[in-house]
Amino acid sequence: VLDIDDGYTFDNLSLAEAVIDVSITAINYPDKTGCGLSGNNGISVKIKNYHNTVLNNVQVSYRINNNPVVTETISSISANQTLNYVFAQTADFSAYIDYTIDVWVKYAGDNYASNDSILKYTFHNSPVVSSYPYYQDFETNDGNFYAYGSNSTWQWATPAKTLINKAANGSKAWVTNASGNYADNE
Repeated sequence: VLDIDDGYTFDNLSLAEAVIDVSITAINYPDKTGCGLSGNNGISVKIKNYHNTVLNNVQVSYRINNNPVVTETISSISANQTLNYVFAQTADFSAYIDYTIDVWVKYAGDNYASNDSILKYTFHNSPVVSSYPYYQDFETNDGNFYAYGSNSTWQWATPAKTLINKAANGSKAWVTNASGNYADNE
């Protein structure tokens, strides 16, 4: 028996020639841990010039949580250079919330746009605990705790469930669905 269906299959293949290409390859800072950030943080990105000549006046931009765009110009990037660029305009990450950063480069002759941006880079800033022993009873606030995940019902609230109907201390706690069942596949 001859089995002729064990080869390779290609479908919807597209090849593009990148004549001049500059890209954002990484966000160096802030990193995903997001702990102890302040109101005056630099944003650092890694930019690569894939072309074999110097590129002049390359625009690089960022936007945080859909706020106004910050754009700066890099005077030149050498041929085939990887550059760690730190924006002169700092950012305020002092709130203990989720942040989303979009970064991108723009160069007039760049004909390959697929690698020009990193979009929806997310992290959560949290305070650094530096006083011990650490105690949190959740009565005054949520303790700067936060919940993530699929189908999450975690909430800071007063428990009113059949089995969990009070906090360990006081009236507030972090519980899954304060008045009902937690979600399937949570």
